[in-house]
Amino acid sequence: MYKNQHKWLQIALILLDGVISVLALTLAGIWRFGEFSRFIQMTAYTQLVLITLFACPIAFMVSGMYKDFFARGYLRELQHTVVYDLYLLLLVTLYTFATKNSVELSRLTMLYNFILVLLIVYVAHIAVKYIGIIRARGHKGWKLLVIADADNAAAICHNIQKSDWKNRTIGVIMIDGKTVEKEQLCGLSLIHPTVSALEYIVQNTVDEVLLSVEQNRYWSDEVQALLAGITETGAVLSVRVFFPAKEIPYVSRLEKIGSAYVLSFADRSYDYAMIMLKRLIDIVGGLIGSAFTLLIGLFLAPMILLESPGPLFFRQKRVGRNGRIFTMLKFRSMYADAEERKKALITENQMNGLMFKMKNDPRITHVGKFIRKTSLDEFPQFFNVLAGDMSLVGTRPPTMDEYQQYTGAQKKRLSFRPGITGLWQVSGRNDITDFSEVIKLDLQYIQDWSIYLDIKLILKTMLVALLRKGAE
Repeated sequence: MYKNQHKWLQIALILLDGVISVLALTLAGIWRFGEFSRFIQMTAYTQLVLITLFACPIAFMVSGMYKDFFARGYLRELQHTVVYDLYLLLLVTLYTFATKNSVELSRLTMLYNFILVLLIVYVAHIAVKYIGIIRARGHKGWKLLVIADADNAAAICHNIQKSDWKNRTIGVIMIDGKTVEKEQLCGLSLIHPTVSALEYIVQNTVDEVLLSVEQNRYWSDEVQALLAGITETGAVLSVRVFFPAKEIPYVSRLEKIGSAYVLSFADRSYDYAMIMLKRLIDIVGGLIGSAFTLLIGLFLAPMILLESPGPLFFRQKRVGRNGRIFTMLKFRSMYADAEERKKALITENQMNGLMFKMKNDPRITHVGKFIRKTSLDEFPQFFNVLAGDMSLVGTRPPTMDEYQQYTGAQKKRLSFRPGITGLWQVSGRNDITDFSEVIKLDLQYIQDWSIYLDIKLILKTMLVALLRKGAE
């Protein structure tokens, strides 16, 4: 469902190239006239900047600058940059002469501008590639698992290596249990053949699964059961298609990697612009919330530490989007040895299912009861929002022990970034005693998500916090 990152990158590259082009234009003018003030006097600088910014996205699209961005080598990158630069120069020149405006184009300035755009854009793109490859292979990058059979492993791995997908792929599982030579996998890792594909997806960070098997195998009971199981986990499912393909329902997108075609499946896909807006709201809200957290901490710190010596913050490993592990922060509301004391209280659990909840929990301090009732203990999670591990609104992040007992269907609730608040929190969380109800509310949020729903839940959360409803 988050698989629109390439569109984010496309927008980012357009903005980056636009900024670079304006910077190059300014430097070219200084290079030509010796100083910036003289350049402004000799040229309608503001108008020239606006023309450049208008021409940049057009030149970007026409030159195919984004196509196979991470897959193309240094020479092809240089070729794309030269074409982009030529289109940019052509568009600016044509606009100027076609409109007969007052912009004075110095041929030497435009030559310097061409050289600077070429050099700076090329270096910037190489840097973006380097950073992008490191990020893709790191903890927060998009993780793709390939499931193939012996007859298709070599072909699909070869195509992956020729595309942007190569930096996302974490390994290959052979569905028929056979082993293949390392050379056939083109450098990709082979996961041990005894490992169940569905079990691996549930227990590891997997954002997307690419299935590539013989066409007649797709319709076997084994593969159909695997397809059903994968879709239950919430991971994006991509399937290699041999045309002419049979009609398959719930197609999210058809995509080409190398010479292979794949279909991506998801219960619902989201507009990448709306996901970007959600992240922007998270950043703004995270900054404001973090400032309040520091202010509140000045008053709460003495109260918490005087009653119960220990750390000010409660740190706990939680499970985020599609199995990513992060450390969630809260103001500590329990005694320092609360986790050890939980073992003795496990029989008092009032929650049906994987969560632990107990009325009048003796591990909670007097100050802890107050900050829980007022939801002040949640404020440090704004730091998690800024870090990108959480969102202002989302699903509830489970603990490690809960996550380790998940089924595929339960993991589906992790297909969305967890939030400080959500449907569960505003539905009287302490009145809910069945874990299946938590699952139901989280899945409902994922299915119905929109920016409007997030804003609505933020406002309801503020109301719930003011009325101290559903908090203990």
